[in-house]
Amino acid sequence: MIPHIEADAENHLCNTLWVPIDATINTVVAGSVFKCPPNENGEVELGAGALDGFLISGYMTETKKLLCGYAIEHMHLKSSVANCLPDNLASQRTLEKCSFAIMKKVTGVGSMWLQKSDKTNSLPMVTYQA
Repeated sequence: MIPHIEADAENHLCNTLWVPIDATINTVVAGSVFKCPPNENGEVELGAGALDGFLISGYMTETKKLLCGYAIEHMHLKSSVANCLPDNLASQRTLEKCSFAIMKKVTGVGSMWLQKSDKTNSLPMVTYQA
C-alpha cells in the first residue's frame, strides 16, 4: 500500500482505509474508502460497510456524513457518489440520511446515489431523474 500512496501522492486520501472505532468498546465497527481519483465533475465514490454485529446501529450514517464533509473540505470535491443494491434498504436509508438522492438506476445492478454539497454541507439536495 505504501508504494501505491507514494506513487500517487496527490491522491493520498484516496488510498486510505478509513476505520471507524467505537471507543466505548475499543472495536473497529466499519471500513470506508474513497474510490478515486475524482472524476472530471469533481465527484468521488464512497465505499463503506459496517462489520457484522454493527449493522443498523447508526455507525454508517455518522461515518458517511463525516467522510463526505471531509472529502469536500480536504479533497476539494463538488460531490460524493455511492452505489446501492435495490434490496439493501438499510444502506438506502443511510444514504438518504446523508443527503444523497438517486441519480440513476441501472437494471440488475442497483442505483447510483449523488450528494452535492458545499464546504458547509448546506446546499439543497438536487435529485437527478433516471
